[in-house]
Amino acid sequence: MKKILFIFPLLIAGLLFNGCDKDEEEDAVTGCMDSTACNYNAAATESDNSCTFADPGYDCDDNCLSKYMEGNMEYDLDGMAYFLDYGFYEDYYDYGYDENWNYDLYMMSDGFYWSDDYSALLGSGQYFYFELFFENGVTGTYSFSEEWGESETFSYNSWSAPNLDADDDGDDGDYFTGGSLTITSLGGDNYEVSFDCTNANGEEVVGCFTGQIEYLEYQYARNLKTKNQKSVTEKKDRNR
Repeated sequence: MKKILFIFPLLIAGLLFNGCDKDEEEDAVTGCMDSTACNYNAAATESDNSCTFADPGYDCDDNCLSKYMEGNMEYDLDGMAYFLDYGFYEDYYDYGYDENWNYDLYMMSDGFYWSDDYSALLGSGQYFYFELFFENGVTGTYSFSEEWGESETFSYNSWSAPNLDADDDGDDGDYFTGGSLTITSLGGDNYEVSFDCTNANGEEVVGCFTGQIEYLEYQYARNLKTKNQKSVTEKKDRNR
């Protein structure tokens, strides 16, 4: 009889313990537990593997942040940007002109700046260069090409460098070997540029830039002339 009385309280305790487990299971909140995700649920106590993330260079509302990802590193493109109008080649040394043919697109972080007399590009930071060829205006989607001058393409000379001084040409691994970019007009001189490319190191370079892109006209003797006719000299000209 004593043995039965001893076992009975144990059975009651076991039932109460199991009941607590069920309450805890019922109280569990499933959801995304990664605080960097767009659908992060701060109340979640159990992950349901539902996390979603913004594309590189964009926020969760698909707004361009002027950022890009190269390899596993994130960089900013928050400085200056410009289209350099080269017209077209008549031969290796002489230039013709056709405003619907060849622009070079430069995008730089705010580590770069012009000297006071616009005679040199100074500083360091992140740097993008795309050599664009088009027939119907600069906006549109461009694909990588190893052939110079194909319509709606950017050339094998195009490249990016995540850490670059103004007087440094980068290295061979910075050249693009594939991908595409899209240029969208936002009105006036404002544009959005999105890109998803691969460099010679096999790294994905993906992101976007949004903001004003200034137009510069290529002149002989490597002079650059802006729309307001201010002459400047380009220090970096790796492709000509």
